[in-house]
Amino acid sequence: MIAVIGMISRIELSDGHYIDGRIILVGISAAYAHPVAGIVSALLVSMFRVSLGGAGVPIGVIGICGGALVGMLFFKSNKSIPKMYSPVMLLIFGLLLTLQAQVWIPILYPWDVAIILIKKVSLVGIISYPLGTLLIGSILNTLIQFEKRAVALKDSKERWRSLTETSPDHILTLDTDLNIQFANYSAPGLTVNELIGTPLYQYVEGKEKQDEVKAILESVLNTGRLKSYETDYNTPEGETIYYESSVIPRILEGSKKIIGLTISSRNMTERKNMEDEMVSLKEFYQHILEKVEDGIWVTDSEDVMIYFNPGMDKIAGVKSEDMLGLMVTRDFPEETIQHFIQFYSKAKNSLQSQQYESQVITPAGRETIQAGNLVPRIKNGIYDGMICTIRDITERKQAEEKISSSLEEKETLLQEIHHRVKNNMQVINSLLRLQADNIEDNQIKEILKESQGRVYAMSAVHETLHGSENLSDIDLKAYLSKMTTSIFQTYAVNPANVSLKNDIEDSPININQAYPLGLIVNELVSNSLKYAFPEESIGEICLSMKKIDKELKIIMMDNGIGMPAGLDWKSSSTLGLKLVRTLVENQLDGSIEMESKNGTKFTIKFSIET
Repeated sequence: MIAVIGMISRIELSDGHYIDGRIILVGISAAYAHPVAGIVSALLVSMFRVSLGGAGVPIGVIGICGGALVGMLFFKSNKSIPKMYSPVMLLIFGLLLTLQAQVWIPILYPWDVAIILIKKVSLVGIISYPLGTLLIGSILNTLIQFEKRAVALKDSKERWRSLTETSPDHILTLDTDLNIQFANYSAPGLTVNELIGTPLYQYVEGKEKQDEVKAILESVLNTGRLKSYETDYNTPEGETIYYESSVIPRILEGSKKIIGLTISSRNMTERKNMEDEMVSLKEFYQHILEKVEDGIWVTDSEDVMIYFNPGMDKIAGVKSEDMLGLMVTRDFPEETIQHFIQFYSKAKNSLQSQQYESQVITPAGRETIQAGNLVPRIKNGIYDGMICTIRDITERKQAEEKISSSLEEKETLLQEIHHRVKNNMQVINSLLRLQADNIEDNQIKEILKESQGRVYAMSAVHETLHGSENLSDIDLKAYLSKMTTSIFQTYAVNPANVSLKNDIEDSPININQAYPLGLIVNELVSNSLKYAFPEESIGEICLSMKKIDKELKIIMMDNGIGMPAGLDWKSSSTLGLKLVRTLVENQLDGSIEMESKNGTKFTIKFSIET
């Protein structure tokens, strides 16, 4: 196209020599469009020049090609897209085009001809080429700017359309009369078209709020400063919707004139409700913190007190305003909180909660015992302060000390009672033994010996309790082992003839059941020693005790001669067996069974009292 335009008119200087705008247009095509466009234009125009003929063909073709080359150089040196050139650059461009064409005249023509051509061409070319280049370049610059603005406007419209169509916010534009020009959402009961041309503020509920919104919109129009406001809207369903609106002035490009407003309204109902819930929750926790009797205080990352609840006023004896701003690790006398600081530092360094109980002298000078929890505040894995709860347990500790002291006194007294009962029974036992030694009647001696065993069975209970930390329960294994050993010693049993085998589990039993159980074992073991092994026969007595669930099972057996044939032991008139049966059934609420096969075996079962 450029090449064809360049061929339309020309000025003939002499026979076959012309000057026209072909070189300018070829150079412009290379500089503005692309080097390829310059090459194509140069080829077309050169072919046309050759077709004209004449002596000026060589210089004409060279000038055309040179113009294309100058245009290419300008294209390469200009980094802008699309290519645009300033008026100064266009004048320089035109001057270079004419100079590169004239420089070939002395080379291609005889000197006398060259002088004539230079005189005719130089002034015309130096003036016309720069001016022609400036004129054509300015036209192209203007066309390019129009194109850029058209593209920018189209992009802007596309972005605006995309923004308004996809935005969850309500976006509106207003003119200077505050009437709606554009809306991306309809209002309840109204279409978008019905909104256009109506004042925005009329849709705000309440005359007072309408005037307030109108004043804000007018202020932005007059000052150009951004503002925002909040409104609420009650739906027909009875729901309240809250909006937060930002008002932005629309300014005409290239000037400072405000041509309208853009309103962006965001539904903030959910956020508003969350804020209300947060306020309610804060008030709820604040109420708890203020009413709880325990002291609660909080420090920041520098261990400075930033919160102090009313409960601390009572515990510390000072007002919270006197404590806020104090550093826990620095602003209190070391001797008053040195024990507490150990717990505080441990919680701070480990970033783990710590329970503490510490002696603390309050700022009011009162010596207290305090207990509570230290909970580090952690932010991004770093210590950010401490939450401390405090309870004054001074009175409780004093009461515990009194109770502990009282218990110790009672335990001491109980130990003394057991000791004295044991001693008294030992005295009775000794008296029975002395009495037996002074009596010649063997039957009476045997009765006194049996009585000694029974007294020792009861005495051993108190002897076991006297040496025990638990004054309510008896260790059966220790008790029965001690008692059976004493019985063997009382009857002077030769261990080579009769041996004792105990298989007793460790099981505690209360004193109410220990008494009858001890007497039962005493009677059964004594009977075996007296009757099971006559004439120093050899045998064994076995005593086993197992706890099965909540029941105690005791087996006492020997491998002696057994019970006499036909003996109804439950109806026996002997004191020992009567005593055994009475103790099992009446005092232990248990059962007793007897077998007489290869010796004698008694099986006793009863429930353990708890």
